[in-house]
Amino acid sequence: NLNGGNREGAIALLEKAVKLNANNAYALTILANRVDFLNPTRSLALRKQAMALDPNSIIALNNYAANLIYLGKHEEAVSLFERIKIIQPESQFGYLGLARVNVLRGQLADALVQFERAVQLSPKDGLLKFEVSKLHFSLGLTEQAKDTISDIFFAPYRHVYEENLEQHLIEAQQVFPRTEQDSYGNFLRALAEFSNANYNDSARYFKLATGYCDYCIVRLFSYIEADEAYGLEQLELKKQRFQNAVIQGEAYYLGRHNEAELLEIALLEKDADRAIQYYEQLVNKKQPIDVEILYFKPYQFLRDHPEWPRLIKRHKAIMAEEREKYLSLTAPSAVF
Repeated sequence: NLNGGNREGAIALLEKAVKLNANNAYALTILANRVDFLNPTRSLALRKQAMALDPNSIIALNNYAANLIYLGKHEEAVSLFERIKIIQPESQFGYLGLARVNVLRGQLADALVQFERAVQLSPKDGLLKFEVSKLHFSLGLTEQAKDTISDIFFAPYRHVYEENLEQHLIEAQQVFPRTEQDSYGNFLRALAEFSNANYNDSARYFKLATGYCDYCIVRLFSYIEADEAYGLEQLELKKQRFQNAVIQGEAYYLGRHNEAELLEIALLEKDADRAIQYYEQLVNKKQPIDVEILYFKPYQFLRDHPEWPRLIKRHKAIMAEEREKYLSLTAPSAVF
């Protein structure tokens, strides 16, 4: 059911498993992951229950800590990530969690050092490498950004960092999808089509990329442009999920500042004025502006806004400061 994108069917089966055995920590954890968007409060309770049943489970600790991040309980989350490092020093999860908390705090240099340690511990994790490469790029470390993804399935994306969207698309078309059921491959093909504003093609491939990034801005933007009625319906669902999370106390929806979700909604509604306001707030919190916003063709309307050059100038200055901190932290003479 999960592989087929049937969230409701999966939840029903997991509910049955938990009912049959309330001490099944694994089932509790997976159920918590599935109800995340629908009921964040229950998700936290399930994860706490799983952690109590298996207090040394890296998965249970990591998932509970992630829930704490969503609720803004960062200090408590940090203590759990530090505990993971003690229990299993070779696990990437402790470093990865600390990195993500530091990103939210605007401590990007510290975050990048921890991200890179996580990559060392999990060198085959393509999604992790992609996340880290984007932070490399944000801090002006473009060559490192390209190197980080050069040996994984995200490799065609290195051309985005060069602002060469046409070559990004050419390579993606040559490689993806790798098989008919290649969900990630379909997503990456869709992303490349979207970067060049080929909305019909991007929407088609996004619909084949089931169970991944279901409410991402690139997916919904494509749907709205290719099939307005369906796209707007998905946008309303995105809004409802966010509103439900906020009502239940989430201050960092999906592990990001809530302004990031409001920004995406503004962009999907083509409201550049509102989007600029949210970006002002995010830049003031030292949050990176994603490379896709900087270069992808569909976002040109935002880059045409008269306030954009001023915003970018401030953003570049903040990122340059963090880059210098990072270079200092990683210099051969640095002591940890």
